[in-house]
Amino acid sequence: MQPHRPFWFHLEESVDTLNDMVLTEEDGVAIIHIKEHGGSKDLTQQWEQHDDGTITNMGNNKYLCESANKHGSTCGDKLKWHYDPVASTLTT
Repeated sequence: MQPHRPFWFHLEESVDTLNDMVLTEEDGVAIIHIKEHGGSKDLTQQWEQHDDGTITNMGNNKYLCESANKHGSTCGDKLKWHYDPVASTLTT
């Protein structure tokens, strides 16, 4: 991940399938959805990391958050994320 560059969160389990699955935002909830290809760019499927470690959704500029049950969501609160490139994991 590079700060200030749009990126997608790809679902590892979809790598060997025909479906390119990515994290997207829908009604404040972070969900897995088929990636849009071609001329139509769905900005809710794109994310941006900032210098302070926060990540925002490019479609609504809300921050990537984590709910009490560890499910993804978007919110107005800043949450700092740490990426481990070896394990391909994201933690708070």
